[in-house]
Amino acid sequence: MAPYITGFLADNTGSLASGFYLAAILLVVGFIASFFLDESNRPNVADEEPVKA
Repeated sequence: MAPYITGFLADNTGSLASGFYLAAILLVVGFIASFFLDESNRPNVADEEPVKA
């Protein structure tokens, strides 16, 4: 989907920079959203005993 969206933005704005701006905005949104993930129910593997082979 990314090439189509970038091409659409480039056709409408006349510049390929708009695709890079969109990618940067999505990266920042994803980075901020990662702070709101609830990881309290993840198992803590550091407390488990190692498996003996």
